[in-house]
Amino acid sequence: QWMRDDERTDARVLRHIEHENTYTDLRTEHLKPLQQDVYAEFLSHMKQTDNSPPCKDGPYQYYTRTVEGLAYGLHCRRPRGSPPAEGDAVPADETVLLDENELAEGKPYCAVA
Repeated sequence: QWMRDDERTDARVLRHIEHENTYTDLRTEHLKPLQQDVYAEFLSHMKQTDNSPPCKDGPYQYYTRTVEGLAYGLHCRRPRGSPPAEGDAVPADETVLLDENELAEGKPYCAVA
């Protein structure tokens, strides 16, 4: 129970976690090239630039778009019935409603519910 620190301010807990992380880094240093290879293999099987199927509501269709090189998605809309963009091109009539990358800027993690 001594490690419970919901506020992340207990110096003993933070020091303990820092030591654990240092130990783990030292013990797994030899695995860094393998880690990079596995990550590259993982990315090679993913379509990094993609659109979700549109959800039609009123005069618009709403969808989420991912872009290669960005960590988080873009929540977008465009007029219903507008012609699809070619390939990975961004539709000219698209409106980005929420850019999770901007929201996450300067933060270690971002989750939108």
